Amino acid sequence: TLKGDANTVGVRGLANLTHALEDILIVLAKRPELLDAECADLLIGAGDTVEEIADHLLGRGPAPGGFLDTYQPVLDTANALMDGADAVPAKAASATPAQDASQNIAVADVSTADSIGAASIGAAVVGATSVGTETVEPQSGMAASGIQSLNVPSALLDELQRLAGEGLVTARQIDRQLDSLGGLHRDQRQGVRNTHELMGRLDDLVALRGAALQSTAQKAGADLDPLEIDQYNELHVISRQLLEAHADSAEFMRRIERAMNALADLRSEQEQLNRELQRTVLRTRTVPFSQVSARLQRIVRQTSKQVLKPVQLELVGESLPLDAELLERVVEPLAHVLRNAIDHGIESPGRRREAGKPEEGRIVLRVGLQGDSATIDIQDDGAGLDFAAIRERAIEAGLLGAEQDADERLLTRMILLPGFSTRSAATEVSGRGIGMDVVNQRIAALRGAMTITSERGIGMRVSLRLPVTQTLANVIVARGQRQVSAVVASSVERVISFAAGECLFDAHDGRLWVMLGDERVPALPIETFYGVSADPRMWLDVPGVGLQVRDADGRVSVVLVQSIDEVRSTVVKPIGAYLPPIPAVRGVTQLGDGGLAPVIDVDVLLQSLQGRALDIGALTLADAPVATRVVVADDSLSVRRALEQLMQDAGFEVETARDGFEALAAIQAKPTHAVLVDLEMPRMNGLEVARNLRTHTETRDLPVVMITSRATEKHQAMAEQAGVTRMLGKPFSEDSLVALVRELIAERAAAGDSAP
Repeated sequence: TLKGDANTVGVRGLANLTHALEDILIVLAKRPELLDAECADLLIGAGDTVEEIADHLLGRGPAPGGFLDTYQPVLDTANALMDGADAVPAKAASATPAQDASQNIAVADVSTADSIGAASIGAAVVGATSVGTETVEPQSGMAASGIQSLNVPSALLDELQRLAGEGLVTARQIDRQLDSLGGLHRDQRQGVRNTHELMGRLDDLVALRGAALQSTAQKAGADLDPLEIDQYNELHVISRQLLEAHADSAEFMRRIERAMNALADLRSEQEQLNRELQRTVLRTRTVPFSQVSARLQRIVRQTSKQVLKPVQLELVGESLPLDAELLERVVEPLAHVLRNAIDHGIESPGRRREAGKPEEGRIVLRVGLQGDSATIDIQDDGAGLDFAAIRERAIEAGLLGAEQDADERLLTRMILLPGFSTRSAATEVSGRGIGMDVVNQRIAALRGAMTITSERGIGMRVSLRLPVTQTLANVIVARGQRQVSAVVASSVERVISFAAGECLFDAHDGRLWVMLGDERVPALPIETFYGVSADPRMWLDVPGVGLQVRDADGRVSVVLVQSIDEVRSTVVKPIGAYLPPIPAVRGVTQLGDGGLAPVIDVDVLLQSLQGRALDIGALTLADAPVATRVVVADDSLSVRRALEQLMQDAGFEVETARDGFEALAAIQAKPTHAVLVDLEMPRMNGLEVARNLRTHTETRDLPVVMITSRATEKHQAMAEQAGVTRMLGKPFSEDSLVALVRELIAERAAAGDSAP
């Protein structure tokens, strides 16, 4: 049976082994008393071999060795049981693998059926018939329940997931527009109230005016007394028409409010439907982790037999659904971590007895969800990392000096370096061409993160955090001084707020620190991740917010941001095939206002910065550039918005004001480099703003540019007398205005540098 073409022998072997196992199980189902410990071990070993062959034919693992050593005992047992034996043959059940290489099928004999697909394997297994037995397998699973299944390409599922995510983005934009409409409605409602007050005052004035007219008419000898008939003039008529129009406007406002409330209810229902659609689409791509549990158990059993160390694998949370593609790609890294734990971490039974541990080692694999990320923890109860051996190997490789100090965190990171190993030669168990550095690289390729912790004599823990899906993410929209970032929520432990004075600058080490209770935690602006300098003054002596993150070594840091806009689920769009992958950047997302923001894993970025040995917290107040800020004051909304957009596009930080009072408040609140004002404004005009600025020492030389349509010689003289730096008449050139502002700011800076 095992002879034939090399391209078909793998399928033939799988079919025949499965056929023999089927015969054994049929007999055991009728006579369960024949199942003893030796028979159970034989069945487990044969099942592992079947999985190995199937995995290899599907391209998911190496070719199995010693096929005949497994197949022959199974065949002998099947023949004996089918012939009516009263017990499992002891020789077959206790057969040990032969050491003679001639008894093993060559790798090519079992493995070169790569061109044969899963359908061929299924056909070979189904085509096998039992000797002397006719059975009819009952339907089970979906067939028994009447549920039909379809084979759907994964690309179609990806497109469905993308469209569901785009629906969420559109819904967020609708929410933004509804919020804007709500703000306009509130302003309009306040305007109606103000109009009502004005109409009341107008009605009172009209009544007084009417009384005066009636008194004049009585003196002139009118035919009718004013008490006998009311007299109206044109002013009364217009007043009454205005009151009626106002009443109609109030009714329209109430109708608009009812329509907006109904729209808000519909929007809530749509939000619920969108989320349900998203969850349903996600379920189409997910499979329970238990689908790979048998493979992992088999790997642990085989490895423990090879190294003669009894080990038990415990799986926690294996019913948790994960993305099918992600699960398939993470199996091989998990397999190596398990082999490494058994070969390097778990002690021999004798050493475990000496250490007071049970002879059987224990590995616990926990699967969980944290936000939109899957977490996989592999914890063993072995001896932990051998830091002495790691240090010796690092010194041999020139990574450490003989007298150089290295803590356990640094030594732990050493095992992630390419080619680093404490073994002088690769073994059959853990030397399969993949090291912990490759595991780390594969996890990083999945946009995940890996952390390793070890305790001497207690064991080692490997923690993996992987995104459940590559197209959706729960993010915290954080706004920095120059950049808006969508920070993956699962990479942040919590959002913190600190009071004024709790963010400190240490002049000795040039670092920012934040007080979290009684603990001083290092802090860094979010711009540090983009290689851009930030002004640390904006967090000193003022309240602020930050993102608490933890690096691979467990150390806590705070990422300082200017504000937190929102927390939401969003679509992650790939950056593009023409750009290389950026570490810790999943892609780009579209915000509610139409802008774009990178989706980043802050903890991975922090680890990347530390890996490059960068001093991420070093800041110098004297060298830190301050954001160039301009205040725009104009009572016209359209002009304010136009100037704000113009100056923002030019790279300035812009604050707007509706009149002179608001402009002065904005200037006093934060360092300002230039002011653009209008001449005519309510409460305080542009001339009064300039006079006020010139009376204070800190703003005496602040550039003030006045933009007005009244640019006659008389107005220019008044502006010059008030202290206006430059005066521009409308219309003006936008490029000229930007160039003028930059020139005035540069002149002020040069004058400040040359001052004694």
